[in-house]
Amino acid sequence: MALSVLAAALTIPHERLRPAYKKKIRLPLTTHCNHPEGDAIRHQSAAAKYVAMLDDDFATVFGKGWTCGKLEGEWGRGTLRETGELNLAGVTVDDVLSNIRNALAHASIRSIGDPIEAVRFASTVKPYHASEMTLGDPFEMTFVKGTLSDLARFMKRWKEFLASLVDAPPDQSTTQTPT
Repeated sequence: MALSVLAAALTIPHERLRPAYKKKIRLPLTTHCNHPEGDAIRHQSAAAKYVAMLDDDFATVFGKGWTCGKLEGEWGRGTLRETGELNLAGVTVDDVLSNIRNALAHASIRSIGDPIEAVRFASTVKPYHASEMTLGDPFEMTFVKGTLSDLARFMKRWKEFLASLVDAPPDQSTTQTPT
């Protein structure tokens, strides 16, 4: 159940308030947005607060227990294996949120242990198209992994952050009025 709530609570703001990029350059929120509804333009205060957090250090904002690393495997064979694990020191909120968002959207989540001790969220390093992959082709993914306590702390702090966005009034200058 917690992952179902996280999927919506993380993905929707990430897609709708995230800035648009062109060749890895962040475009201004006053003229560009990532979502066709234009939430980042219509709610610039909330979007600016969201964008400001993206460059923060994930471990500082959400806790130091998380780790990250790479996975390697062979397409279609269920052979994913961790090839290294590091702490998240110096990794941005944007990098981790993007990884978790992709894992939630593409069902790349794995519980670790029995009983469950940790949860691993994996995301492809580069886009793979299933129609171009054949059985046994090598591929890579990145992952972030946290204990259940890390995940609970993240969800609590994420909820608090979202509440702070809701408390910000909509920008009157950009809010559309019905005709």
